[in-house]
Amino acid sequence: MHPTQATETNTLFEVNSGTYLQNLTFTGVKASGTRGESGSLYPNSTYGLPATQGWNIAFLAGATIVKSPYIQNCTNFSDSEIDNTDLAFFAGTEDKGRAGDEDSAMTGGGILIDGSVPAATSPLRSMVCDSYTHVGLDGPGILVTNNGYLQATSSYAFFNHFHIACINGGQANLAASTTDFGEYSLIADGRSPNPVLTSTVDGAASDGATSFNIDAATGSTDLYNESGTENDNAWFGSSTRPASNMLVEVNSVTYPITSVTANGTGWTINISRPDSNNRSNNLGLNGAISDAATVNFYLRSMIASSGHTMEYVGSGTNYSALPENGGVPNEARQITELNDGKIWTVITDHNG
Repeated sequence: MHPTQATETNTLFEVNSGTYLQNLTFTGVKASGTRGESGSLYPNSTYGLPATQGWNIAFLAGATIVKSPYIQNCTNFSDSEIDNTDLAFFAGTEDKGRAGDEDSAMTGGGILIDGSVPAATSPLRSMVCDSYTHVGLDGPGILVTNNGYLQATSSYAFFNHFHIACINGGQANLAASTTDFGEYSLIADGRSPNPVLTSTVDGAASDGATSFNIDAATGSTDLYNESGTENDNAWFGSSTRPASNMLVEVNSVTYPITSVTANGTGWTINISRPDSNNRSNNLGLNGAISDAATVNFYLRSMIASSGHTMEYVGSGTNYSALPENGGVPNEARQITELNDGKIWTVITDHNG
């Protein structure tokens, strides 16, 4: 039996533990559908993706990652107008997929880091990249989702729909990176789909308290359901200590965690609820909590980027975005935090 033939909306490379991709140029990957439609990895009509989304690189299904796949000195060229049936056009005069193209549509993406794809027993759900350039006219750069993790240095994005989006508890750490043009640069949206740890309140706490105590936390150790399928609620980590990269939920209210300290039998959770009129004022708990109330912890979608250059972000996803072509940046699109997602970064933008 022959395997199913690959298409331009598939993934070019499905990577396993220790995969090393170096000095490659990827091109011709595409996407189709409606942004944010049902079945999309990111079903948001503004920031999200279509259900049919091709990628340069993604995890091999069921992989056990003990050494992060490493992508080094690679470049992605994605344009919806590239004709994969007649590659001779690259030597022609048409603007399809070439510098100067002044139209764009949803197209192929760079890296997908989906933490739900490796085996339930995989100790890692991460990729590492260095000097990876994304020239994708309205395509996504990197999507980190479902508790996946990215470590990147010198990540460059041109004309992308977004440079990096972390959703569903995805987390990314960047250094010395640049976003040029495009719609959005960095997006952090939401939290892990399911709790990674659970506990109970140890002693009541009053409305406005900035900390409360919990009993020892537990994580799901049942990696597989009774049917033999993987348990999406399983916590793949070995630690049951809550951490500041998590969000805590109690009485159906979610709070960022500023720190966690041991208190003998459990943990003291210090939380943040900034006053919208004065963010230096911590309002603490939004309502009193009772002893033995259920406490859930989720991985927070978050990005930390040091030394990030933002050049004309929001000006568009094709060469009309260049200032000499009339492109106008939108500084509000450099940082997008949604649903308790968080971004920490130091920026130099087009204004210096």
